[in-house]
Amino acid sequence: MAPESLKDGVFTAHSDCWSFGVVLWEINTLAEQPYQGLSNEQVLKFVMDGGYLDRPDNCPERMHNLMQMCWQYNPKMRPLFHEIIEMLREELHPSFHELSFFYSEENKLPETEEYDLDLDNMESIPLDPSSYSQREESLGRDSGPSVALRGNYEEHVPYTHMNGGKKNGRILSLPRSSPS
Repeated sequence: MAPESLKDGVFTAHSDCWSFGVVLWEINTLAEQPYQGLSNEQVLKFVMDGGYLDRPDNCPERMHNLMQMCWQYNPKMRPLFHEIIEMLREELHPSFHELSFFYSEENKLPETEEYDLDLDNMESIPLDPSSYSQREESLGRDSGPSVALRGNYEEHVPYTHMNGGKKNGRILSLPRSSPS
């Protein structure tokens, strides 16, 4: 488990990336047990202190580098899964693009409202995005450079707290102990 999951019980795509790094390690060791010889408490301390698994024997450097990226202590420094796919794209079978969920229609991001901004004239950037369409009509459009703004990604990263809290995610059902 990722340090933030162990510490705070929070599970996100960032903590999934950490776990993916462990899965890569398990694949490269032909299913060895990670953190072998350590108790649960020792694993917790090891991970919380910034420790991570050693490079497996015969593991390609490129694969080990990817594992290390997945094990960055700061969750925001870990690669996103689409970035991992891009890193591995040259190694993927040609049918991956046709068959994978990643490239499927079901995985397309929902349409988001975009706002074109005139970078040459920063004063034209609206403080209220809903007013932009009115300003656009009055100013007219040119073919100058522009950028599209979308909502903050962090607002939409689903996570679930192990105690059942929810934000853009699902509530985990946790077993309850009954008094004896």
